[in-house]
Amino acid sequence: MRINAVTPTSYLVRTTNVAKIQENKVQNENNSLPNYEAILPLKNQILFKGLNKDEKDPVPVSFNRHWELEQLQGELGYRFSDEKLLNQAFIHHSVLDALNISPTIKYDYRRLAYLGDNALKMALAQTIYSQKDDVDPSKMISIQQKLLSEENLVKHSKALGLDDYLLIDEDYLRGRTPKKPYADIYRAFVGAMTADTDYYDFEDVKKFVEKEFIDEVQQECSLIAKSGIEQLKGYVVAKGFDPSKIRYQTVMKNDGYTARVYYDRKFLATSSERYKDQAENKAALSAVSALENKFVKL
Repeated sequence: MRINAVTPTSYLVRTTNVAKIQENKVQNENNSLPNYEAILPLKNQILFKGLNKDEKDPVPVSFNRHWELEQLQGELGYRFSDEKLLNQAFIHHSVLDALNISPTIKYDYRRLAYLGDNALKMALAQTIYSQKDDVDPSKMISIQQKLLSEENLVKHSKALGLDDYLLIDEDYLRGRTPKKPYADIYRAFVGAMTADTDYYDFEDVKKFVEKEFIDEVQQECSLIAKSGIEQLKGYVVAKGFDPSKIRYQTVMKNDGYTARVYYDRKFLATSSERYKDQAENKAALSAVSALENKFVKL
């Protein structure tokens, strides 16, 4: 169940209530997340609702999600000495805005996401570096950027079930399903692991990242050894299409060759090089990149 904070239209959450302001001030001074007692007076006003279409009624919950987080830790096999870090990794600033809790940056996931993003980059760079000793740095950067893209992190987030724990204000979504929050909670989860120094050091974080990404790293590194023409054929086959429909149109120019690659009659990419095979190979590589980035479709 993906969880969204829903603000009923009949109740204005943002309030100038003196007691509430004083309560927030105490929370800020303690630099701690809102606990169950602090949220209890608002429990009937702030509702959390899953996006599951079968669930018609909102389900009231609180920020005290100890048993839910216990279940997550049990499923993943990773324990946290400071559960507040894990809880914070799933709190979008929009929920705290709705509760008039400030400054939100102290309690939402953004700082953990920053830490996790840099930990991911370093750990993944070491994983890529250790795979092959003949990979050009520009290709290593390309692999890292591809694997840490928002789209790929959303995939990993869903694979671990992290998206089930995101708290985000439905008013903020306005009917959208943006990728960034679901990618950010993956970054924040790694950030929480990095920050939880009583349980983990960077070697543990590196092992987690390597376990998560090793298959993709190996696949990307193996593709480097293949020609662009082979990569394009492999991509077409993987998507369930007929590789025999790939064709090249290559013409001689004064300073070399220009190749255009098509799938059936659909133009995919073009490239110019000194030699014919180089032009066709580079055009095929460009076609793979364009297809992966959804600039063109088969």
